[in-house]
Amino acid sequence: MSKKTCLHIALLAVVLSVSNAVSGAEIRGQIQLMDSGKAMSSVTDVVVYFRPDGAQSKPAARPAADSSQVFVMGTRKKTFDPKVLAIPVGASVRFPNRDPILHNVFSVSGGNAFDAGLIPKGDGKTHRFTEPGRVRVFCNVHQEMTANILVLETPHFTYPDRRGRFRLEDLPSRSGTLLVWHERANSSRRITAGSDDVIEIELPLVKRQVPNHKNKFGRSYKSRKRRGRY
Repeated sequence: MSKKTCLHIALLAVVLSVSNAVSGAEIRGQIQLMDSGKAMSSVTDVVVYFRPDGAQSKPAARPAADSSQVFVMGTRKKTFDPKVLAIPVGASVRFPNRDPILHNVFSVSGGNAFDAGLIPKGDGKTHRFTEPGRVRVFCNVHQEMTANILVLETPHFTYPDRRGRFRLEDLPSRSGTLLVWHERANSSRRITAGSDDVIEIELPLVKRQVPNHKNKFGRSYKSRKRRGRY
């Protein structure tokens, strides 16, 4: 084996060693939702994500045809499933209809606004989300159907289980911000990934529930029904 080859192997070993030292950390925690001062029996519709300090490249945005980067938010029994979905910037979401009736999925949320049109039962349509932020999703046929998509600039996100327990893995071993999102509350705190401590977060639901919204034409749903427009 030549000296040049040995040098390359040695350099590769150093790189791998450094990589292992700064990645693979985790954050573990427990979330408790509070409503009117009382602890809720289960934790649902919550996203936990970590933004490490320092320069961080955005997740690679693959073409919408790449199924490994396509997430799913379906419609079932006149509800969105799931009601809260986290995705990285550049990912796509498919909206299959699992009901025997028509739905019309849309959003008017800034740069992520879209209108999937009338969707019969089946695989539905796909939309790619290129701007970070919250996307409020509605059905233009059924006013009671609402959901949220969080388009995140970090690949480090997860959902707590119903007991509020969560674990974020494969994190860089550095300080950053741990964020918790719920439609009626949010929380953030400074933290260093890799600590053995279990983070306990109490999240009071202080924001009022979202009031009735307009349809995609900016009119009330009663007006839309009278006009017969979807």
